[in-house]
Amino acid sequence: MHYRFLLLTFLSNLFMSSSSENTFGRVLGNAVKVYDHVNALTDFVPERPNETPAALLLLIDDAKLADKAEAAALATYRKSTATRKELFWDEPDSLQKRYTDINSAVRRQYGLKSSEYATISGLIAKCRNSRRPKRDPARPDEAHNSQSQRSHDSLTQGFSDIIASLGAFLPAFTPANARVKISVLNNMLTELEASSQNINATTRLHTDTLNVRNTKFAAMTAMAEALKEAVRGQYGLNSTQYKPIKSLKL
Repeated sequence: MHYRFLLLTFLSNLFMSSSSENTFGRVLGNAVKVYDHVNALTDFVPERPNETPAALLLLIDDAKLADKAEAAALATYRKSTATRKELFWDEPDSLQKRYTDINSAVRRQYGLKSSEYATISGLIAKCRNSRRPKRDPARPDEAHNSQSQRSHDSLTQGFSDIIASLGAFLPAFTPANARVKISVLNNMLTELEASSQNINATTRLHTDTLNVRNTKFAAMTAMAEALKEAVRGQYGLNSTQYKPIKSLKL
């Protein structure tokens, strides 16, 4: 039991550190080959009652389900990062492009040399001069996510300050451009904040599903290795029964 626990722990950590998704496909495929071969050996006798082809098949099915769940979580994370990028930077209606409309509306209503325009243009310049966060990686990265979150939080705070200043002006800010009405800007702020929070949620979800996948794959691999060893022990290293699975890497 102690050996099996150490082996499972080692394999789980190995899968956790692997950066290649091809590793999972190869291991899964080879585990299926081990099952197919050992299950066809009519005179095979398991060394331990719980180490059987049927037990391996159950673990293979668990690993497949866990792999699909991780892939779905990863797709959700990637969609959330794309959405935030669009809202902050890329869309025609993004935050970066909305600054120009706000500046124009304030200048038109209060005048180029007004204190109102000086306040808003200064806040916008500060936001625009902020360093753009690095591109989100294809797979969640805790260090990157933390730094990126702070950068985007700074931008949303700056935008919130702009909205607050617009709301405090007297006479009241009443733009002709509906895109920069205070109610519209507040809705946009809510969207921006939600987009960053969603990335935090999808990152946590992916981490959880990845841990489950690694654990399931480690258990499957340990069982497949145990069956390989059992076949070698029963039939011999150079036997025709062991040869087909001898070189399979798990």
